[in-house]
Amino acid sequence: MKPTLFQSEVYPAILATNKGEFVEKWDYIARLRPHPGVIQIDVADGKFVPNTTWITPARLAKMDSKKPLEIHLMTENPAKNVLAWKKAGATQVVFHYEAVADPTTTMQTIRKAGLKAIMAINPSTSLTRMYTLCAMADGVLVMGVQPGFSGQKAYPGLTKRIQALRARFPHLLIEADGGVIAGNMNSLREAGASILYSGSAYFV
Repeated sequence: MKPTLFQSEVYPAILATNKGEFVEKWDYIARLRPHPGVIQIDVADGKFVPNTTWITPARLAKMDSKKPLEIHLMTENPAKNVLAWKKAGATQVVFHYEAVADPTTTMQTIRKAGLKAIMAINPSTSLTRMYTLCAMADGVLVMGVQPGFSGQKAYPGLTKRIQALRARFPHLLIEADGGVIAGNMNSLREAGASILYSGSAYFV
């Protein structure tokens, strides 16, 4: 039986290494009509991934978003500043399984702050090993690329990983991020992705 999630939304992901780039992308999204329902903010620390981003909780708080924000923490110790991200407008936080020693405790810390806990899984991580943790998470973000940089091409196995996850968990929130472009959006939807995050779909 095919998944009944063909209305996958495509939401913008902002990855910016400096203030000018972030503000330009943020202002562009603000002018869109209809406005995207969710904005994903990528945060990189230069430790878990080699890249660094400009945004911080204090800077985000000044942006005054009226829409839900998903904070994608490509960082070590992602639970450290969850309360600050919530005060800045976050409604859910993505942490990477590969970045933490105890995913269960990380989820608990995020939820205790009143946020949804989304677990990201990198392409190199075995999906079948993650099933118990996936069942505990509020959602799973399946990475199409190694995290850290935008503009990468999705690896060939992304669609099959989403299919396998959807077959195992018919009602799980499944996000796809990294390498999501016009050419693969339909296949990702049909595979069972609930939400697609893309920078290239919004910023050219």
